[in-house]
Amino acid sequence: MPKAGLLVQMDSSQHNWLPFIKEKWYLTAAIDDATSEVPFAKLYPYDGVFNNMEVIRRTIEKKGIFTALYADKASHFTTTRYGGLHVKVSREQDDTQIERVLQEIGITFIPANSPQAKGRIERLFRTFQDRFIKELRLHNVKSYRQANKFLQSYFIDHYNKRFAKTAGVENAYKPLPLGTNLDLIFCKKYQRKVNFDNTIQLQGTVIQIPPSKNRLSFAKCVVDVCLLEDNSIHILFKNELIYSAKLSKNTKAYKLKKQMESILKQREYEPCSV
Repeated sequence: MPKAGLLVQMDSSQHNWLPFIKEKWYLTAAIDDATSEVPFAKLYPYDGVFNNMEVIRRTIEKKGIFTALYADKASHFTTTRYGGLHVKVSREQDDTQIERVLQEIGITFIPANSPQAKGRIERLFRTFQDRFIKELRLHNVKSYRQANKFLQSYFIDHYNKRFAKTAGVENAYKPLPLGTNLDLIFCKKYQRKVNFDNTIQLQGTVIQIPPSKNRLSFAKCVVDVCLLEDNSIHILFKNELIYSAKLSKNTKAYKLKKQMESILKQREYEPCSV
């Protein structure tokens, strides 16, 4: 791309970043297509929705709103749509949570059809698998928590000074509009119809909505429920916040989520060549 901020590539790479630790963590990173600058990257124990949301959000907070995101067709990025006489699936399926986030923030999602199409970020991961691992060893990093601190405080800046080509490149990043609450965008958002007793259900939990200053009851109203990574929720009616709470971690849905995360940590991908 001719301008910075027109296209950001994003992907995750599972690797033994700390060879003396058995678990392979995921490095999730974003890279500008025009400059090869890395706005944000972080190591995660698994490749999940909130993790990818964090990388997109931090990129926006550091650089501004970019025009398009180029990523693969992983299930947390896009829904594979089927249709036809012999397929009993609706052609019009719901967008994923990340697709919904990108639409709300005004970013176009472009799915990559092959690993070769993401050549720039694949080369970034090859560089990180060489230089980053050596730097971690040289700086005596002993845990993934320390590795993330080292990545944020030193290595990304070091990489950008060495490899990013920002001089003379026009900037197309747009500032975030004033008053934007990113917590209510970078979340899992669900619609619920309020029951006659002014309650809704989420993840098997009944939530009582108290009266607001403008109305006593929201019965039969459709509300948006924003679920954050820390299990807190914000309930919106016509884009106005009416109630906030925190879900218990003893629900079946939360335990199932943790079980799924444990399974995802054991997942491995075959390396691809570019």
